[in-house]
Amino acid sequence: MKIRNRYKWSVIWVLLLTALFAGAVFAVPTEGDHILLQSGDYELYVDPTAAWTIDSIRFDGTIVGQNNGHYGTVFAETGYEFIGTGHSEGGVELVTNLVLMVDGTSLGEPVPGTTYSGTNLTLVKWSKIANIDEQFTINLTPERIAEEVTLTVATNQYVDKLYAFMHIFPTNTTDWIAQAGTTAYQGTLENSGGWALKQDVDWVAIYNPVDELGMLVSYAELYDTDNSDIKPEF
Repeated sequence: MKIRNRYKWSVIWVLLLTALFAGAVFAVPTEGDHILLQSGDYELYVDPTAAWTIDSIRFDGTIVGQNNGHYGTVFAETGYEFIGTGHSEGGVELVTNLVLMVDGTSLGEPVPGTTYSGTNLTLVKWSKIANIDEQFTINLTPERIAEEVTLTVATNQYVDKLYAFMHIFPTNTTDWIAQAGTTAYQGTLENSGGWALKQDVDWVAIYNPVDELGMLVSYAELYDTDNSDIKPEF
């Protein structure tokens, strides 16, 4: 497909159930090149070496987003040669600007190896992925993580695959339910390849029975574009 002009996606994910067991199954990075954003019970690690992308997430000491993959936006002109975040098969995402806001105060570019704590933290990244300009915003509060991405292209750009968001949930997350309008879906995640859910939905709730932890992923905005006759296809 070809995309033109400007597209915006938003996702908000929050915890539904917080009766947590102590300890974590997966390791969280402690390397000095990461930054750590803290708000309430959330700990969100960001990796500067992967185009300043989320690396892993904890809630009250429990892993809710593990660090064995890449979060954020990726795209490929052909096949699986992805560009973006930690992917470099088809090229490298170039970060052009970065700003961290903590409780209304701009701190400029965050310093690798530093922990930032507050009630409201916003990290905004501007980057270039092939011919696509990206603005990716992460907002962290004690209640939730909110992400928004805006993609802008000045000229036609052929896209074979495009993922606005990627999230790496623990493998012991097995059950899910989702809803689109008045239609509900449910199922289990079985690590058998392919997609468990292919429909466009308003929200998805997933459950980790090992840690007795539920998470809600809500899509606040979908396919907002300044050219209504063109829409991304997935």
